[in-house]
Amino acid sequence: MFAWNDYLTLAESLASSQDEAALRTAISRAYYASFHIAQDLCHDLNIPVPRKIARSGRTDQSAHSRVAAALRSHPNGDLRHAGKLLAVFRKSRNGADYDLPFAGDVSDAAQKAILDAHRIIDALHDFYRGA
Repeated sequence: MFAWNDYLTLAESLASSQDEAALRTAISRAYYASFHIAQDLCHDLNIPVPRKIARSGRTDQSAHSRVAAALRSHPNGDLRHAGKLLAVFRKSRNGADYDLPFAGDVSDAAQKAILDAHRIIDALHDFYRGA
């Protein structure tokens, strides 16, 4: 079985590069490590994930939004914070994957992505161990 933490290990390696493609990929992989670990936690601990969420007058059925929403609505404050970070992180990942030119310093963004991924994953693992 694939270990989602391997994406974070790859991201850390790529984040030391000066190559823009590597730095953008570091942001993306760090996000996906966080997202998939969050999704697995919700599944493993039966944390309800909404089928859809209403946002800005539209219905959003993406797993990304739904998992972040499930965490943000959880009674545990650390999970709520992780859900907020994950939602903001997704915007950074989208920018890394789709925006030309990249908004801001991509090297700084890659370093921030690594830190955010660690914050999210650490909060999820702490909760999982205590559950």
